[in-house]
Amino acid sequence: MFFGKRLRRERQKRHLSQEALAEIVGISSKSISRWEQGQALPRGYVRLLLCRFFHLHPDDLFAENDEQTEPRFYHQTSHSQNGHAEHDSTDVAQVLHTLAELYAKQGKYEQAEPLFHQALQIWEERDHSTAYGSGV
Repeated sequence: MFFGKRLRRERQKRHLSQEALAEIVGISSKSISRWEQGQALPRGYVRLLLCRFFHLHPDDLFAENDEQTEPRFYHQTSHSQNGHAEHDSTDVAQVLHTLAELYAKQGKYEQAEPLFHQALQIWEERDHSTAYGSGV
C-alpha cells in the first residue's frame, strides 16, 4: 500500500503536521497516522477531500504502485468549445458533493459514499477531457 507514503510526502511538502491536516480534513490525527502507516484507507468522501486539498488526481494519490509519474493536477476551471458542458457537469458534481457532505455530517455514510463517488467520477471524466499537467 503506497498511499501512506504519498500522503506523508504531500503533507510534508506543505509543512503540515498530522494534526494540522486532520483539522483541515475534519478527521482525527490518529486516522492520518493509520493511513500513513498503511494500516487503513480513508473513506470515499475523505479521499475526495484529500485529492482536492492536494490538487492531485486520485490515480496519483491512490495508485497501487509507487512509480513516480508526472502528476496530474485538478484544475478548478476548464474550457469547452461551447463554454457550457463543463460548467454544467461541474455544477452537478458540486451538488452531489454537497449532498454527500450533508449525509456524512449526519453519520449516514452508506448514503454519502455513492454520492461522493459520483461527484469524483464526474470530476475525473471532465478532467480526462482536459489536459493533465499541461503547465496551466
